[in-house]
Amino acid sequence: MSKSATPYRELFQQLKFQHNVEPAQACQLASEVHALAEQAHDLQACAEALYWRGMAQLSMCSLKAALTDFDHALGLARYVNALREQGLALRGLGLAHEQSANYETAVELLAQAYQCLDGSPAWIEEKLSVLHGMASTYLAIGRASEALKHYRELIAECEQRHWWRHLSITLSSLGICLDQLGELDAAESAFIRSGEVAIQHQLPGRDAVASLNLACFRIKHRGLRGNGLAALRDAILALQESGDLASALSGRVSLVEALMDCGHYEEANTELGWALEVAIETRSRRQELILYRHYAALSKVRGDFASAFNWFERYHELYRELEQESFDSRLSVLRIGFELDIARKEAELLRAQNEVLARSHADLAAANEELTRVSRELIQADQEKSRLVTEFRQLAITDSLTSLHNRRYLELRVADESALTRRGDHLVLIAVADVDHFKQINDRFGHPLGDDVLKAIAQVLRRQVANEHIAVRFGGEEFALLLFDVPFSTGVAICEQIRDCVAAYPWYELHPDLAVTLSIGLTQWPVSNAFQHALAAADQLLYQAKHQGRNRVVAELATQLS
Repeated sequence: MSKSATPYRELFQQLKFQHNVEPAQACQLASEVHALAEQAHDLQACAEALYWRGMAQLSMCSLKAALTDFDHALGLARYVNALREQGLALRGLGLAHEQSANYETAVELLAQAYQCLDGSPAWIEEKLSVLHGMASTYLAIGRASEALKHYRELIAECEQRHWWRHLSITLSSLGICLDQLGELDAAESAFIRSGEVAIQHQLPGRDAVASLNLACFRIKHRGLRGNGLAALRDAILALQESGDLASALSGRVSLVEALMDCGHYEEANTELGWALEVAIETRSRRQELILYRHYAALSKVRGDFASAFNWFERYHELYRELEQESFDSRLSVLRIGFELDIARKEAELLRAQNEVLARSHADLAAANEELTRVSRELIQADQEKSRLVTEFRQLAITDSLTSLHNRRYLELRVADESALTRRGDHLVLIAVADVDHFKQINDRFGHPLGDDVLKAIAQVLRRQVANEHIAVRFGGEEFALLLFDVPFSTGVAICEQIRDCVAAYPWYELHPDLAVTLSIGLTQWPVSNAFQHALAAADQLLYQAKHQGRNRVVAELATQLS
């Protein structure tokens, strides 16, 4: 701290710990300190007061006010050539740009702050704060190797000065960095040591966060699902009890992913409910987005494609909303930076207007380019949505084993055909086919071979039934056919051909002792009868075929059955 700021030392120390916890009060206190420093014409103290007010504004997400304070602080610090206050102001600007996802600009500003603060050993704490911000930003943009260098420097300083809480936090960050680089053993050691430091020095909440990071790492890379899940649950409960809902929510999301990987879908569904409730309550919208995707995946696994589609819809809507907000935030930072730059340049020298105008055009071009990129991403997201809708609809009417249409598809087609049938515009025949002694096949040769039998019969049906007719897997070993606009004798011939093809199929290729036959019942869908009556009549004829010895077609016209 500068000599001129000595009268305000205690107030600045208070602001240091208050700006994150009680930002509104910190903002008011910083304004009071700034007023006192102005009265004393202490520009260096004014600059630091503006920095702390900007940090409080940043905690309250008042980005424009924070940028204004940091920019004003930087101007004052440069005017009096105060390197420490210049470094603080540049750090604030870097954090503001990082918060709005302008990572490259944030790295540049933080690097400038580091250069300013590297001039005196007395400013080591401020320099390390900048270093941690640089490492976090590098990690966010995927430059893990550069982040690693900074984390190791931070750890050495924290150990030398016995800053245990900072050490525990930095070790966790180091573990994440090493994980990204694929150095798994070193990453695991970093997570373990983070927990050991937290426990040894009794750091509230840090031991639970360290346990959470370690459990997630081991589940992800070591396959320790049993112990890992138990450790993850314990860490989540500890974080909930400490009031750290943000970390508890992050852990709960990791727990959901681990449970789904293990196939524990019911438990995953329960955890998803809790996590989504907390995410909505705490406005953790990025976590909410992840949870919607997991709900869609879980619904798809359960076969509930309608729910999966609904969850995907919610995911897609929130994704678009967050992308738009992110774009608006970046555009806002560009606009604010532009306004501040104009004001500063006008105050310094009017002849710089042409240069400012050229820079504003470049900024607007960059903004337009960003808008084009976001629009392109939204179009791609809409195309993906359309593809998934088509896929979900197809899955809903397709039997997953045989790839034939399923019973739901038959019911939908029946609804379309029933009006035509009642008017008598065309003739519809319905056949029900069943694999003979299918239970014995499963018992003797095993269910996997039974599935292969059903797939082979589905192939026969696809070859023998023309495109204008319908063949579906009705359920189990039972199939159904709808034959349109053919004479009854032709329908019988089609069924006999199917029966012959099944009997003559080279079943010995599946097993030397395997033989498979099919029994079929065929009737007409009468004009005066509902479809279910015709289906029941065909089913009764199938029963007769079974009773008469199987491997046969029993066919009767509806008038003969009535």
